[in-house]
Amino acid sequence: MKRRCFFQVDSLTGAYIRSKFIKDMKNFRDSNILLINVVDFYRINQVYSPTIGDKVLVEIAQRLKKFSQNVYRLYGDRFALAKEKGLYKRRSYNGAV
Repeated sequence: MKRRCFFQVDSLTGAYIRSKFIKDMKNFRDSNILLINVVDFYRINQVYSPTIGDKVLVEIAQRLKKFSQNVYRLYGDRFALAKEKGLYKRRSYNGAV
């Protein structure tokens, strides 16, 4: 069973992968789902290097895991976070987590 879990985790960020997100969608009926797109992320890779960009993605995933265990890296710089309803205060985030 542990081996199966290993293949459901992104090797860079430690977040779950997109295919697990799709499978888990059926369990999210009583959950809030937050979709995150890191705007202009490609500039980090262009200016600083893909190595630094990878470190930024890892940091983003770690910070999101503070809010929920259900953090998914959908692809590239796009993440999803799922959490039971009622556990979020309604707020708008514009900036760093």
